[in-house]
Amino acid sequence: MKPIQNRALILGLSLLLVMWMAGCGKKGPPSVASAKAVTLPAPVNLTIINEQGMLSWNYDPASVPEPIRLQGFDIFRASLDKEGCEGCPIIFERLDRVNQDVRQYAVKPIPGHTCYFKIQAIGEPDIKSEFSRVVQNKYE
Repeated sequence: MKPIQNRALILGLSLLLVMWMAGCGKKGPPSVASAKAVTLPAPVNLTIINEQGMLSWNYDPASVPEPIRLQGFDIFRASLDKEGCEGCPIIFERLDRVNQDVRQYAVKPIPGHTCYFKIQAIGEPDIKSEFSRVVQNKYE
């Protein structure tokens, strides 16, 4: 091959490599509006009475700015059994969504597990607060 053709080939392959490394050009899904528009529920408490857990929290609906409307709260739970590994990630799953007037939620402990709970305020249109602090209960 001639030197000019070699240079053109190397330049073309380099350009293709740069374009490949840059990605496909597709963008991710649109991001949700700022989570700080809806304040987080605080403080979250977990009380255990007669093997029944009760999550409770405070929330001031006046803290939600217009035009956002408080829709409710999502309750999340994660659990690890007593053989749970040290340093493993705790995976939360949504238990339920309760309406905006609810400030308590009954939970049943899982025998032999440590359960972790957190709450998130949900506003309309599809705006979520940051998560509350995590509370836990170890049930033998």
